[in-house]
Amino acid sequence: IEKDTLVKFNLLKNYKTGSETNNWIAILRTDKYQKTLSKKEKKKRKKLKKKKKLPTSKGSILTLYNPLTDYKQDIEFVKNYTVSHDGKTIFWNTVLTYSDSIDSTHIYRFNTQEMKTVMLQTHLGTTTNLVSSWNGDQLTYLASSDTGDVKVHQLFYWNSQFSTAKMIVDSLDSNFSIAKSVSTNQQPYFSENGNYLFFGVGTKPKVEPKDTLTEDEKYNLDIWSWTDNRLQPQQLKALDRDKKRTDLFIYNSITEKTTQLTDSSLIIRTHNKWNNNKYLLLSSQTPYYKELSWDGWYFDYYRLNIETGEKELLKKHFDSRFQLSPSGNFVAYYSKIDSAWFSIDIENNKETRITQNKFYYVLNFDTPGNPNPTGGVRWNKDETALLIPGQYDYWEVKIDGTSEKRITKGRDNNISFSYWKVSDKKIKYYDLESINYFIGKNKKTKSEGVWRLNNRKIILLANYNKKIYRLKKAEQTDSLLFSLMSFQEYPELQLGNLSFENSKTISNTNPQQKDYNWGTVELVHWNSFHNNDSLTGLLYKPENFDSTKKYPMLVYFYERYSDRLHYYYKPKPTASIIYPTEYASNGYIVFIPDVKYEVGHPAQGAYDCIVSGTDYLIQNNSYIDSTRIGIQGQSWGGYQVAQLITMTDKYKCAMAGAPVSNMFSAYGGIRWGSGLSRAFQYENGQSRIGKTIWNAPELYIENSPIFHLNKVTTPLLIMHNDRDGAVPWHQGIELFTDLRRLQQPVWMFNYNGDQHNLRKLANKKDLSIRMKQFFDFYLKDEKQPAWMKLGRPALVKEKEDRY
Repeated sequence: IEKDTLVKFNLLKNYKTGSETNNWIAILRTDKYQKTLSKKEKKKRKKLKKKKKLPTSKGSILTLYNPLTDYKQDIEFVKNYTVSHDGKTIFWNTVLTYSDSIDSTHIYRFNTQEMKTVMLQTHLGTTTNLVSSWNGDQLTYLASSDTGDVKVHQLFYWNSQFSTAKMIVDSLDSNFSIAKSVSTNQQPYFSENGNYLFFGVGTKPKVEPKDTLTEDEKYNLDIWSWTDNRLQPQQLKALDRDKKRTDLFIYNSITEKTTQLTDSSLIIRTHNKWNNNKYLLLSSQTPYYKELSWDGWYFDYYRLNIETGEKELLKKHFDSRFQLSPSGNFVAYYSKIDSAWFSIDIENNKETRITQNKFYYVLNFDTPGNPNPTGGVRWNKDETALLIPGQYDYWEVKIDGTSEKRITKGRDNNISFSYWKVSDKKIKYYDLESINYFIGKNKKTKSEGVWRLNNRKIILLANYNKKIYRLKKAEQTDSLLFSLMSFQEYPELQLGNLSFENSKTISNTNPQQKDYNWGTVELVHWNSFHNNDSLTGLLYKPENFDSTKKYPMLVYFYERYSDRLHYYYKPKPTASIIYPTEYASNGYIVFIPDVKYEVGHPAQGAYDCIVSGTDYLIQNNSYIDSTRIGIQGQSWGGYQVAQLITMTDKYKCAMAGAPVSNMFSAYGGIRWGSGLSRAFQYENGQSRIGKTIWNAPELYIENSPIFHLNKVTTPLLIMHNDRDGAVPWHQGIELFTDLRRLQQPVWMFNYNGDQHNLRKLANKKDLSIRMKQFFDFYLKDEKQPAWMKLGRPALVKEKEDRY
């Protein structure tokens, strides 16, 4: 086929290629796609139809296509298919039904090098979960001859030494109880070398007795018990997953032995899928489910020998993640309380602290509890050292704790480095003697650069006053695709190479942008009220900004946004927040300040940072109209908006999305999206109180807007939706009803059936319109919309928008 030829396949369901080579593509088409038949085939089918021997099928058309040769083959009646990772083998099953007989399933293998198709097995019944080994010389799948909707499956296995596939596990297997069978809920998989086949065993499906009760004869009841490990909402959220939970088994294709590896209480934490070592890292959270409600995530960790099924306990009640070395002989883990990394030599049962410097995520210091690590580790080939990220630099650390060397020079230049994994291949180790690449972000200017580490010396290849995005290198050449974005520039595709010289832009996604008033962005710096802390924020202005004019300003915030200086915000309906592109384009100044907090006093921290930033801009920029400033926030930001208007009348209007208004009732509430109690958020999480309501009720009063609403003079718009899975919507109701009683202008949007951030496009469009009308009325003296003036009573809800 000629270069740059576009080939289209219509009615596509999905497609697959090999991960190592994609010379062949397997394309599954919808049932509406018709295979092109020759005259001979048409004649044959006509005869079969007359004799009522023409099969029907529940399958689709599978197209095998080679783009290099333009070879194309259509295969009918295909139900499932898979492609080996090396791309040289394609397997599929066809499902045929003759008259009133049961389904007849055939398994096929296509060798892309020999261009040869071979049938491997025929089954009366169905087959599913086809999985190939890495190089296509082995196949596994599940089969059932049951004709009803409830099917019990057997596990089949084929390798290149077999003429046909054979059953290796059935429902009577002695390795598991009579109530268990091979499960379709766990996709089988091979180790990379093909020696091990992993599969899941679950509760044997059975036909449920017919329900003879009418709906009014049934009761529906949840019983919440203090003895339950998990709250009822957690249990209900996880019900489908719990029903599908499986035990993991392994089949050794060399010894033909089957061994159980885990039960439903253990989870594979470090997966060895496509690895060849004999160990897995397991974790169990089951003993600590109750603590999730108020404390955090704890695990028991085990090392599992997949050849024997033996488990070795490594750590109990631990709050950080373990990382097993590729060989399975060592573990690395981060200790939050020490802000340090440790190693465990499993064979010698020896544990060693390997870092003396502090390795922690610095932004965690304004939340309760100990900070998290800055990232995960990489192992060298002989597993004697680790590559560990710090706040700025990467360090090579010996796992026996004898050496700790910094390999980048980020802290010296205020640059934070992140490792760029150049190859998509599953490389297990790092090698500092070869070439490594890093992305460096200047913490002051927010510029980003690409750095190369060669012979342990690091040099800058390219630096951009933009954000580097979606780096992707070709596997067999130095060719490179990447994107560069800024607030004004869409992340267009760049074509270049690993030298980062002479790259060129090869896409033009938004040419229409030139026709619109866009905007500009700059960093601003000021000091907070409290402790005179240095702060940073983002200031957006209209593209046609005129310093002699007066502009209204909107303040938006959520934690820290200054690292997003170069983010491109394409105009679109909002799910909950204001987009600086839209409002700058429409004549607003938009200010997004970073916020630093103090544990126990999040409201005061927000006031110190946000209001000090607002004052700084007003005092130093005459183009900002100090009488026309609005504020908006969502979720954690929405709570702070609700609190800030009890602490200052500086803002002419405010919009709070999904705000917590009463920390007492919110503390005991449920995050309905996960079923978890919300208490952990206040004691150890983002809400930053750090204590229980009975140990420090004064802090919950101090930080709850509901106790200070008599001080509010700012008109408020609330959005809180009745299917909010993060913040119970009664929080918004409490805020609305109390402000209403105080005769303060307040409105609340409840988008029926929608969530914490809006999901339905029509709702997003509506919010975008109404929120802008709200701000335009107060900050730009535009006409008051009817919904603000008259409300929107239920009687007219179906008839009038009242925009």
